[in-house]
Amino acid sequence: MKGYARIRCIARFVFLNIMRSKLKSFIITATAIVFMLALGFFCEAIFRMEVEIDRLYETIPITVEVFPSDHRGIAVAEWRIVDDVISMSTIQSALDANVLTGEYLEAAYAWSLVLPESDDGSFPLNWMDVVGYNENSELLANESNMDMLLATSDISLFISEHSRSSFDEIPGNARELPDGSQIGYLAINYKDGFDESSFKHSDGMPIPIIMSENSLARRNMLIGDEGYMVYSDVFIRGMAITWNYLPIVVIGSHNRNIIGFNTQDAVLLPLSALEQMLNPYLGFSKARFKVDPQQAKDIAHVIDVLDGIVSYNNLNVMSGYAILSVEVHDEELYAVIKPLDKSLDLLKQLYPAAIALSVAVAVGLSLVVVFQCTKIAAIMRIQGLTKWYAKVTLCAEQCILVLLGLLIGICLIKWLGWGNEKNNIAITAFGYFVGTFAGSVFGSIVVTMRPPLELLQARE
Repeated sequence: MKGYARIRCIARFVFLNIMRSKLKSFIITATAIVFMLALGFFCEAIFRMEVEIDRLYETIPITVEVFPSDHRGIAVAEWRIVDDVISMSTIQSALDANVLTGEYLEAAYAWSLVLPESDDGSFPLNWMDVVGYNENSELLANESNMDMLLATSDISLFISEHSRSSFDEIPGNARELPDGSQIGYLAINYKDGFDESSFKHSDGMPIPIIMSENSLARRNMLIGDEGYMVYSDVFIRGMAITWNYLPIVVIGSHNRNIIGFNTQDAVLLPLSALEQMLNPYLGFSKARFKVDPQQAKDIAHVIDVLDGIVSYNNLNVMSGYAILSVEVHDEELYAVIKPLDKSLDLLKQLYPAAIALSVAVAVGLSLVVVFQCTKIAAIMRIQGLTKWYAKVTLCAEQCILVLLGLLIGICLIKWLGWGNEKNNIAITAFGYFVGTFAGSVFGSIVVTMRPPLELLQARE
């Protein structure tokens, strides 16, 4: 009971001393609250900046372009021979590397013809006579009768990337309006009931195509007409050996403003349709990928993976396929992220210093408060309290006030919505409390080691 009574006496003394020294109690509590809020804000600033950077990685894409090293754009030579293309295996290897999430692809094919259907809707068996094709001649001799095919995985992107903004001195690539002004952009006139969403190929359905106004007139066709596409995928000594055909529907016409040699009258079709026609012999003229946002932070790894794929292609390149290069387009993303990364690194470097400062302040403040209590310590010793009980009394007052301040600070942080899985406020509070406890213990030891009379004399 004697020990229990002493504890009750100490508790009552601590409570009365806290109430009596209101200014000191307020300073101790308020300092704990301020440092708790400051460190909580520090953590929240780091967390929100990390969230913003992650959001930017998710919303601002990094694109990777794979292209023939000696040229870009549509891989179609002046004589309508498709060459220097990207192989299907290279594209598939890039997609299988688990660092990319999407792709934009283009492909071209020079040896095809678009035909109107017969009066009864059937395939015209005399198609060679219809288009003037000489089956006894090589393909190049029939070049003027062929239709260039340009396939794309996204017609809207194709329009934006292949529109001519001004005349570039390539004959036939820019037309003039009656008033003499240039048509600078690739424009498509869709048949009623069709739009960009119709530019998709489904098995068993006619292939949707877009022809130039000139080609429509040459084939005696109109937008909305149905017909057939004739193509060959087997050649020996420049001559077609087998011919195939698929049904088509002309969903629109374009104004011939397509960038590239011999492409002004090209027939546009979905990439999936050309894949059906030529797979596995299809070669791509353009390949652009989006980097997986989860991989974007380690873009060096992505580049290494794609460089490895391209290097393998270049070491094993076959006739007709290109030596490839890789180019990363991350300028937009890193123009925004680099300043944030620098700020985040600075905050992360300053955070440990802020923790250390809070601990140092807690230690210093507790020492100052204890050294201000020498008279109280002397009175307790004169009244018969042991050194151990005196130490407990001196420490308890500060620890209680600091705990109160830390709890208020935690409640305010939660109320402000700063708490999150990365903002470990418990560790922050523990650090400040440890500093207070260490300072008060050390101070109480120093104070209670001196004789009571010496403490009274020193105080006076």
